[in-house]
Amino acid sequence: MVKGESQRTISVSIDVHQPTVNKALNRLMDRGWLTKKGSPRSRHMTYLLHMPGTLEESSTDNTQTAMREELSIENTKTAGTSIDNPMRASVHQLFGAGGLSGAVMDTFACLSEQSRPAGRFRLVRVRPGSQRSDLLTHPYQGVRQIPRPMPGNKGQTARAIATRVRRSPSTIQRHLERLERDGLAFRNGKLWWRLRFDPTAVVEDLGVEDTASRKGKEYLRQRRVYWAGRVDQDGPPTFGRDVDEDGHQIYVDLNTGEVRWTDRQAGTSGRDDGGLRQC
Repeated sequence: MVKGESQRTISVSIDVHQPTVNKALNRLMDRGWLTKKGSPRSRHMTYLLHMPGTLEESSTDNTQTAMREELSIENTKTAGTSIDNPMRASVHQLFGAGGLSGAVMDTFACLSEQSRPAGRFRLVRVRPGSQRSDLLTHPYQGVRQIPRPMPGNKGQTARAIATRVRRSPSTIQRHLERLERDGLAFRNGKLWWRLRFDPTAVVEDLGVEDTASRKGKEYLRQRRVYWAGRVDQDGPPTFGRDVDEDGHQIYVDLNTGEVRWTDRQAGTSGRDDGGLRQC
């Protein structure tokens, strides 16, 4: 079983529009990869993940076969196994909807860094004009990270990357040329590598909009308006507002005592009613 987040949380984490997340989840359920569990009114949905080896070969494409090979699944009796989220962090602003896009990020993730030994260390090629910084030395930190380089010191061809990410070589070639134009990758003949860079500095240099942050703020505003309206609605009180032991605002169903939403970004200033607010 896999306990998932809300569609809005997924939308902000991977920096795509919520309708796209909803379409992707529905497509996975239609193809038999996911079975939704729980009430639609629940704050978090739970999904039963069907491993590729347990699926019937009803699809006309090779998606299931390809993903089975990608996951290297040997035991076909693993449905229901607890599976951790493989994502190390949310999608970085550089590869979000306002930046280079997730498709270009997939191509970038297939590239290695070119390095050579220098005594006890290794020298890595960096983006031209880079200034010394902590993120240049250690770019894979923070809540939102760029993909880590492929292991090794081997250049990749556009055709090899296309095979790996299952896109056409011409599409991958366009991605690589975009990365080269922005100073994030370079080539030697037909082989491509990535350059080391400070992600924050590149975002500022390219003027990339932080669309994920904008989505998150808008979603938070919408939820606050919604739940404030539920507390202040006319008629018999149905919902109340309180502060939990961590100082977060919570909205509670007065009939069941269930906490329906926790506003983790709201302070308690001006909200201390001495208990649940019932209107």
